Amino acid sequence: MNKHVILSFDRGDPEVTLAFQQRIQAREAKRGIQIDLDDIKVIYLADLSNEEYMTWTGISPSEKDKEILQSLEGDDKVYLWGHGTPNSGYIPGGFYTEIADYLEKGLNKDNFSPSKGPLDVCVEICSGGKGGEHGKNSFAASLHAYLGKIGIFSKVTGRMSILWLDHNTLSNSGAQTVNRAYYGMTQALNLPVEAEKLHHQAPRSKVTYMWDPTESEHQIRIDSYRSSLFDEFIRLKEKILANAHDLKINYTELHRLLLKIEFSLSDHTRPLDVELLKSCLQTLADDFSQVLEGNENETIRYELEHLNDAIQRKAHANGFIVEATGLHKSDPKLPIEEKSFAEVIYDLPVLKRMDEIASLLKEQGNIPQEILDIIGSKETKGEDNCYAHFFTTARKHIIRQHNGTTNIPESLIKPMAIVNKMLETVLLDNDKPLNEKKAIFNELKGEINIDYSPTLFNKCAAWIAGLMFGLQLAFNERHETNLTELIPNLFFSAYTLSSYYLDTFLYTCEQVEKITNACSDTLKALEPPCRKSISPLSFFAPQKDETKALDPAIDDKPNAIIKVC
Repeated sequence: MNKHVILSFDRGDPEVTLAFQQRIQAREAKRGIQIDLDDIKVIYLADLSNEEYMTWTGISPSEKDKEILQSLEGDDKVYLWGHGTPNSGYIPGGFYTEIADYLEKGLNKDNFSPSKGPLDVCVEICSGGKGGEHGKNSFAASLHAYLGKIGIFSKVTGRMSILWLDHNTLSNSGAQTVNRAYYGMTQALNLPVEAEKLHHQAPRSKVTYMWDPTESEHQIRIDSYRSSLFDEFIRLKEKILANAHDLKINYTELHRLLLKIEFSLSDHTRPLDVELLKSCLQTLADDFSQVLEGNENETIRYELEHLNDAIQRKAHANGFIVEATGLHKSDPKLPIEEKSFAEVIYDLPVLKRMDEIASLLKEQGNIPQEILDIIGSKETKGEDNCYAHFFTTARKHIIRQHNGTTNIPESLIKPMAIVNKMLETVLLDNDKPLNEKKAIFNELKGEINIDYSPTLFNKCAAWIAGLMFGLQLAFNERHETNLTELIPNLFFSAYTLSSYYLDTFLYTCEQVEKITNACSDTLKALEPPCRKSISPLSFFAPQKDETKALDPAIDDKPNAIIKVC
């Protein structure tokens, strides 16, 4: 019996988690497998209800969770439960590398191989299988490829559209999907989603990423429902052949029918011949119904009925055929994969230098704590300070661009570089004459006044930069979509990112101003007593809690309808 583990990012809605456990239990019961709810384990990688994210809480499982992960073997299932978007490597709460690194620290890699079976990862998020040509930039493909690079043999499934979950009916009816363009329209117009627009196991709605059985280094994408039918057929075939000697049947005809069904389901290079499949299965059922008697053979009868029911739901003539994504197990790690995600951000040159400056200032021992609190460091990246703001902004940009690089825009690099130089000059360089410090400070302050003051021109520039980035992100989602989805998404993405860029720019101005004022007060404090003309150091109070804006907002209000999007 396969084990089942749910990886969740939110402790705030236990009813939904329970409904998902009940769905797994009901689905296994239909296959004749009885499991207790307590056997379906739940691990929380983060907790959005308490504003906890893996970048801050870490990627090491607890001893209890490690024990659960260590017990997993080939073909055991892991379910990733959360929100998602096309062409993204992120589930609110965790980046794909953070999730994979967490699994690596808990799993026994030797339990998964082509001979023992893969780790079966089910990504239960919106559009988790969609993004890039043949899905190569989707969350599921990115996770699968990275798991391969770190030595975990797996297959990963993902959805191609919006995932709609009603926890009142989930256990019996299962998850449903809805067209993304239609769903976006209902959200924009504040309309309810019509029941007839929801589909269970719709054609071309679910895909699986795996390593090509014939070219083990190549990642391929296949239709998940066709693959599931093949697995169910193999279980039926094994039961029939194990008991064939007790049946008075035509063995030649039996093998002919079994082979015809097997070849039809296993050949992912061509569309599925649904009529042939149904005809063969019906012939199999008709020809052997008279000889399927006795307790053991009643199991075969049940499996035949179960497979026939599955074919009615999952056999799609227009399903996906096999496609190579272009990713390979031997590909070198991408820049964002070379270290943990938090360490990748720490190592951005301007952020790394800011943290070094903070450490050196602490060592000096003569810098007021108020100034150190304004600057911040990687140890205080979850608080309200300059370092935390730049860390969070860089993290968001890397997540959104999802191109494997650690590139961040000049609009983020420049203010950090100015802040670093200002701190070095005023607070760190004790050998530089006061007049020279003031000259450099005034030059840097002039740059700040031009580029990082909330003037109408600067705000418009930030808004336009966000608009262009939003258009770029929406255009990157164009693969396997249509104009009814792409065009509205261009407008929505442009609007969302332009607003975000403007808000980020204004908060950057606030943080830079705090540093500027602190350095200005320090310079005045260094002047000879007769030249001092100000009161003691004063500092801006924190403006807001930056950690509350780390991730896209999630609606946590109680509701029977849970929309994962």
